[in-house]
Amino acid sequence: MVLFDIIRGVTPGEFVSSRLAPFKIKEYRRLYFAQSLSWIGSWMQDMGKSWIVLSQFGRGSEMGILMIAAALPVACFSIYAGVFVDKKNPRTVLLVTQFSLFMTALTLGVLAYFGHLKYWHMIILAVFEGMAIAFDAPAF
Repeated sequence: MVLFDIIRGVTPGEFVSSRLAPFKIKEYRRLYFAQSLSWIGSWMQDMGKSWIVLSQFGRGSEMGILMIAAALPVACFSIYAGVFVDKKNPRTVLLVTQFSLFMTALTLGVLAYFGHLKYWHMIILAVFEGMAIAFDAPAF
């Protein structure tokens, strides 16, 4: 892409300024940085879950089952969730799904902190997380 722009006579300064133009909009900057923080938190949570599963349960198969438990609701319900979101207020759906994701993370953290976390807890929380993501993505 860069090579084609340079060939067409676009200077490097014009190339960079055109790519950074959306950051001139206040709402876009807020969304970009909020989403960046959100993604970092999600990656940290995923890494923590992986670490817990591999350190406490010791096999990679449990990790695979946990990932399937989180992905299966997204794969199965995304189409229905999209229809549901089209009929509802997307902002309300986002508030509910984000709160649900917060509660799953909080529950996981509390159970892990107090040493009561079992593998089946993680599976159930992964299914709830997958359901929330299935509705969150179309609303977003």
